[in-house]
Amino acid sequence: MAREGHRRKFSTAYLLASLVLLIAAASLQREDSRWADAAAVTRTPSTEAETPLPPSSPTRQALVTTAIAPVIVDPTPASVSSPRPVTAVTTVWLAMLPIMEVSRVTPTPSSPTVVSGSPAPEKTGGATSEANPVAVSPPAVAGTSVTAAPAPTVTAIPASGTASLALTVTPDGVSRTLVVPILMYHHVAEPQPGWDRIRQGLTVSPAALREQLAYLKAAGYQTVSLTELVAALQHGGPLPPRPLVITFDDGYRDNYTTAFPLLKAFGFRATFFLVTQPIDQDSPDFLTWAQVTEMHAAGMEIGGHSYTHPDLRNKSRDYLIWQILGNKQAIEQRTGEPVRFFAYPSGEYDDNVIAVLKEAGFWGAVTTLPGCTQRSDQLWTLRRVRVTPWDTVQTLAGKLSACP
Repeated sequence: MAREGHRRKFSTAYLLASLVLLIAAASLQREDSRWADAAAVTRTPSTEAETPLPPSSPTRQALVTTAIAPVIVDPTPASVSSPRPVTAVTTVWLAMLPIMEVSRVTPTPSSPTVVSGSPAPEKTGGATSEANPVAVSPPAVAGTSVTAAPAPTVTAIPASGTASLALTVTPDGVSRTLVVPILMYHHVAEPQPGWDRIRQGLTVSPAALREQLAYLKAAGYQTVSLTELVAALQHGGPLPPRPLVITFDDGYRDNYTTAFPLLKAFGFRATFFLVTQPIDQDSPDFLTWAQVTEMHAAGMEIGGHSYTHPDLRNKSRDYLIWQILGNKQAIEQRTGEPVRFFAYPSGEYDDNVIAVLKEAGFWGAVTTLPGCTQRSDQLWTLRRVRVTPWDTVQTLAGKLSACP
C-alpha cells in the first residue's frame, strides 16, 4: 500500500510538472528569440575555412570554375559564449531531475577509418618528383587512426598487369620457344616518281599485298595478336596450327585506305604501331584518330611507336618517358584499351629504353632483327620478317619456309 501511494504521488508530481512546462513553453520561445537577436548583434561573421583539396581533384576544379557563396558561421564557441538567462522552464527541469529517471544516451563513436596504403606522391627536396613519380604508403602508427582524405592524383607510369584484362601474361616459369613469323610492313601504295630510296623500300603495292594475303590464306596461316603470342610464350596460351602476326609500322594513311580493307576481306587481323605526333597534327599522310578507333573496333591491335619516331638510344629518362608514355596514353585515350606492345623506331634501342617500357606497363617489343623464332625470355627483342617491295609470293613463301 505504501508503494502504491508513492506511485500516485509521483504521477501527480509528473503531471503538474508537465503542465508547468506547457505554460512556460511560450515564455521560453520569446526569451530565446530575444536572446538570439541580441547575440547576433555582438558576433562577427567569418568565412568557414576550406579543407585543402588536391590540385587534380574534380572538387577543386569545380571550386575554381564555379562561384560559391561564402558560408557564414558563428565564430563564438559554445564553451565561451555568454551565460544564458535562467528561465522558468529551466527551473522546472532542474526541479524534476531528482524525480524523473532521465537516461542520457551517449552515441557510440563509429570505428575510425584507418587508411592503409593510401597513395601519396614521392617527395624530392620538398617537391613532387615529376620525372619518376612513385606511389608510396604512409607509415602506420600504432593506436592512431588516419582520416580518409583524398590523396593527390599523380600521373605516374602505370604498373603492368591491368586487372581488368581477361587475358593475362603472368609467366608460369616455363621456358618456351615458338616459331611464329611476325611480318613487317610499312606503306601500302603504288610507287610514285620522285620517291627516295627509303620511301621506295618501305612501300608494298596494293596488288602485291593482295597476292601475299591470298597466299597466306591458302597456306593455312591464321593471324594472332601479339597479346596472344606473348600469352602462349608466358603460360602456354593456345595458338592455331599455323600462327602468324602481321604488323604495320608508323601509322600511314594508306594503312586504313588500302591495307585495312584487304585484311578484312581475307579475315586477317594485324597490329598497327603508331607514331602519334603526325596524327595529333592532322597530317594527311597519316591516320586520323577516328580511323584508329574504327580499326581497333574491327579487331585490329594498336601498338606504340613513339611520339616523333626518333632514335631512342642514349636519351635521358625524361625524354624516353615523354616519347613512350605520351604515345601510349594518347592511343589508350582513343581506344579505351591498354597499349601493351611497342616497335622500336628504326629498330634502335638500349637498356634504358627497355627499362622505361617495362615501367610503363608494356609486355613486349618488336625489333627489325630477322627471324621467326620467339622465346619467352626475349619478349623485348621479338624478331620479324621484313616484307619488301621486291618480294613476290614465291620469295615470301621462301622466307617463311626458312623458319625452323
